[in-house]
Amino acid sequence: MRSMIAIGLLAASLAVASFGPQAAMADDTWLCGSKIIMIGAQQADVLENCGEPTSKTTDTDAMRDGRYYEGTAPIEHWTYATDTVTRVRTFDQGVLVSIDTE
Repeated sequence: MRSMIAIGLLAASLAVASFGPQAAMADDTWLCGSKIIMIGAQQADVLENCGEPTSKTTDTDAMRDGRYYEGTAPIEHWTYATDTVTRVRTFDQGVLVSIDTE
């Protein structure tokens, strides 16, 4: 019972925080509907639980192994925008690595 209360309080605090005035910041969780999305989530899971983003951009990042160039890796930025807040999720090779609020 206590764990259910703790989860409910966490979800409620995340919901309240997501609607309040916000400066640019980074978080490690995001309440998306009834699901909590965390750093390390797979791109497919975010898409399934949160739907299509408002926009997507892709950069490439050099991959190195010590001194040696190994190629490039895609870095995707998914933007979810509402009338009051814009959030950018960054994926490195399909894994959520940051959640930023602008």
